[in-house]
Amino acid sequence: MLEFCAGGVLFCYRIRYQIIPFSEKYITMQRDKAIVIATGEIVTLHYSKERDGDVYYAILEDANRLFIPDELRIIDDKWSFIFKWLPNYNFNEKVSQSDDLQCCIDGEADAEKLERVKESFGNTPEKWMCAQLEIDAFLLDEAVDNFYNKVYRRPRTI
Repeated sequence: MLEFCAGGVLFCYRIRYQIIPFSEKYITMQRDKAIVIATGEIVTLHYSKERDGDVYYAILEDANRLFIPDELRIIDDKWSFIFKWLPNYNFNEKVSQSDDLQCCIDGEADAEKLERVKESFGNTPEKWMCAQLEIDAFLLDEAVDNFYNKVYRRPRTI
């Protein structure tokens, strides 16, 4: 959730427990993902910038690449997108693994789940977080493949 606070000419936003200042000429957002419509590439939005009345999006992967809104399909909620577009979401083993990892990271896992995660992914929360990032990236990629094929009726070109 974003929180804005005024401080002279600077504003800041809070994501989790970190406050990051930014100039008022930039409109920032959470680290949403987006799909480049032309290629199907998954990118991470860095910020949007207004120039001459037009809005441009910068991405974390390459700060020199700017996109207009019509060139991107913004994914506001990654898990809603995955739920909608991942085939057989409810029976997907990787979805279950990601959920198990999140339970362990949050300290909400029972002994059986914790043991299963330790055997598969290691004993430390750091290893669990790395594994979860990899799994979640894989799931998003699979969902985007399905989305792109169904909506644009062609395979991604990346």
